[in-house]
Amino acid sequence: MKTVGQRFNRLRILLWREFVELRRDRFTLAVMLLIPVLLITLLAYAITTDFDHLPLCVLDRAHTQESRQLLSAITATRYFTLTPLHNLNEVDSFFGRQHCRAALLIPQDLSELIENRKEVRLGLLLDASDTTLATSAEGFLTAIVSTFYSHTH
Repeated sequence: MKTVGQRFNRLRILLWREFVELRRDRFTLAVMLLIPVLLITLLAYAITTDFDHLPLCVLDRAHTQESRQLLSAITATRYFTLTPLHNLNEVDSFFGRQHCRAALLIPQDLSELIENRKEVRLGLLLDASDTTLATSAEGFLTAIVSTFYSHTH
């Protein structure tokens, strides 16, 4: 039975032989080094979660100063480009044509809820065909709305 030291010595010799072989074959060495770099670069580009000017459809049922301020806060981030909706039935057609990737639904009683310091529940519909983008959009909108709501108190 071979000792651990003998096994490591055999491994060291094998690695040295492979290294010598790679020094002789420049093409294999180049491919071996370039492919992982290329894959990491492509993967880093593909996983990017940043976005700007994401199409956001808005159904503003309140039409109040508060709702306009909220929408102004959303557009000020430049993460979203707003498209107004006139009724809820339009959401399907806008999602289908990819004119919007998310839809924000503002309730009629937004001003009253803010004035009475009650919980405001906004509706958010997300296009989940790109889950990473949908999750990011949800996070950004949640942060924007939370900040807006905390400043209106």
